[in-house]
Amino acid sequence: MTPPPSSSQTSLKSYELKLPVQREFGINEMRKQFENEIVKHPNDFHPIDIERVRTNDWQTLRFLHRSETVQKAFNRLIETLRWKMMNQLHEINDEDFAREFYQINSIELTGRNSTNQLVVWSTSKYCRDFSELKPHIMKFVIHEIEFLDRQSLDNGIILINDCKYVGLLSIDIDITRYANEIVMKHYPCMIRQNIVINLSMLLDPFYRIILTFMDDEIRDKTKVLNLKNLDQYLDAEFIPVEYGGKRSVHDVRIPNNTKSYMEMPELNLTDAQLKRYKSILSRLQ
Repeated sequence: MTPPPSSSQTSLKSYELKLPVQREFGINEMRKQFENEIVKHPNDFHPIDIERVRTNDWQTLRFLHRSETVQKAFNRLIETLRWKMMNQLHEINDEDFAREFYQINSIELTGRNSTNQLVVWSTSKYCRDFSELKPHIMKFVIHEIEFLDRQSLDNGIILINDCKYVGLLSIDIDITRYANEIVMKHYPCMIRQNIVINLSMLLDPFYRIILTFMDDEIRDKTKVLNLKNLDQYLDAEFIPVEYGGKRSVHDVRIPNNTKSYMEMPELNLTDAQLKRYKSILSRLQ
């Protein structure tokens, strides 16, 4: 995948942190507590996370944001670091997931806007027909969220959810809720704007349910737009030509060296399942 290009103007606003204490004081207090926690529970935290908390202010600031006290922010941070360790997020590789997972997820890193936020275009083709793979897909979801968070650094992402492949009979509320809960709990401040386009009127009741899964901050940053209004929130360079923009290249994130699900016996799929998924995937091409 080629590096995302830089951007010119955008109408999106900068992000404002709401901290319970003075910035430097909060960072220093959380780091002091963290060093004590490492001494008491050295096996609870991954070396990568330890280094990031020690050297990257954002790893504490994001939890201080909207916390009532430094202690509550610290508790949130520790819970997240233990969750990452438990789920082995730093041990999982791109190649651990089937190529088709990336094709179905269909995310494009289209560049950075004028405030250096990463603009991510998602055209997911996931549907309930893949429910038997849900345990693998849930692991894939957190892997991709971690990937996007690292790519965005402390600038967050502008997420465009293109729902053109989402149908009434295919929407999976459980996976959507799971992804939202992970972002809200463990990746605060990652999503700076959540733009939804091509949402069918038939899906409106379901989307209202999805909005209830979000905390008020992400909900306030969510906008359901008509295509004609998209250029009010995104520069033309991020918008596909077919939607009236200037982006002519589609570069879906599919890492090198990934294998097809048909070459991954660890998925434990039966011959009947392999045949069924092949038929489903052929319809999604």
